[in-house]
Order: sequence, then C-alpha cells, then structure tokens
Amino acid sequence: MSAETAGPHGPMDWRTPGQAWCPRASVRAMSGELIIEPFRPALAPAFTRLNRQWIERLFTIEPADEKVLSDPEGAVIVPGGQIFFARVGEETVGTAAAMVHSPGVFELAKMAVTPAYQRRGVGQRLGQAVIEFARSAGADRLFLLTNSRLALAIRLYERLGFALGPLPPDTGYGRADVYMELGLGNPPVGRPPRAGGGAVP
Repeated sequence: MSAETAGPHGPMDWRTPGQAWCPRASVRAMSGELIIEPFRPALAPAFTRLNRQWIERLFTIEPADEKVLSDPEGAVIVPGGQIFFARVGEETVGTAAAMVHSPGVFELAKMAVTPAYQRRGVGQRLGQAVIEFARSAGADRLFLLTNSRLALAIRLYERLGFALGPLPPDTGYGRADVYMELGLGNPPVGRPPRAGGGAVP
C-alpha cells in the first residue's frame, strides 16, 4: 500500500542481465541534484525508515506492512519487483516499490517522501519509475491501495494516469479504502494480442 524519470526526463540504462530498464534521470531540486535509482542493499534501511515514519504518523503499522518493511529485498526484489529511491547527494528523500502481485499485474506500493521534499515533484518521479518498470517487465496492469484521507497522494496518482476502481473485498490492509488502477498497454498474460495491437476483449 502506498502515499520524473523516464521518457522526457532522461535516459534509461540497463542495470543487470534479466532486469527491466531502470531510470537514471535527474533534475535540480532544492540544494542538490535529485537522482532516481533502483534498489541496492545499502538503501534498504532508508526504505523501511521512510515508510515507518509516515505510516506511524498517520495510521498504524499492520502485519502486511511489517512483512515488506522487515525484508524489502525478499518481499519485493526477489519475486521480480523493484524499489526506487529518490536521492539528493547522500540523502534518501523518497522511495516507492513496484511489487509483483500476480502474472501481468504489479502494485505501486510503499511510496514515501520526506516532508521537506513533498510537493516538489519527487513523488511524480518515483511513480513514473514504477510505471516504466512494470510496463517494461510486461505487466498489463498496475494498481495501488491508499486511504481517502491522503488527498494530495490521490491527486498525484490521478496525474500519473490512475483511475478509481471498486475496492477489493480483502485488501490485506485495514486502512485501505481507495483502489486505483492504470492500464499499461501490454496484452494481458495468457491472452493473445489483436492483429492490430491490444488485448482480445
């Protein structure tokens, strides 16, 4: 559950064989250059810290949170997802995860930005990184869960192209009361594409 990289913002580069394209774009932000970079073990504590801070400030850490925050590499990276970090110099100011949910479906989860860098485009950059990763990994759909109290976050997701949908009956989170989804343009897994492109209805 969650809270400007590829395309016009900069190039993409290949990290390791078998891994999807990862953004390496940057913009000038506050006193330094904002860089979006993918997971490395040394950054795992920042992912946990930033997410604990915002969740504990507004809600309560739940078992589903603990599963991801206690082992981000095992919960996100090993199954085929990615965690992105927004960094200025040596400081990590934001993070977001692209989590594998099911074949062809990813979740944008655990987005967090430090208060000093909020409303400066950091969340937009992280969201775009997750979208590009999921699309290049072959996903046809990306979804997220959030809470209706987080109005600024919901507006960010709408700018990224997400649309409101019906809340699933069992989200795994007590605080989740908003479901949003984004189609990524890839054919759904197990369904052949049309001759002219797109998925068979």
